[in-house]
Amino acid sequence: MDKIIFLMEELEYMSIRGIRTIFFAKEKVAVSSDVVLVGAQNKMLDPLKLSELDNFFVIKESEEQYN
Repeated sequence: MDKIIFLMEELEYMSIRGIRTIFFAKEKVAVSSDVVLVGAQNKMLDPLKLSELDNFFVIKESEEQYN
């Protein structure tokens, strides 16, 4: 598997279960694969950044930026 892309442009809220789902996806892909968060609002990224968990993911404003 090359990458898993979460399109998050229209997402306004993410519970702890949503965060767990993203981490579960990261655990299940190959080490060389990326989990990409596309278009996530700052209010969802801030907790990841504060806890330094954002390093586990590729974060992009649009899908075109990743390709």
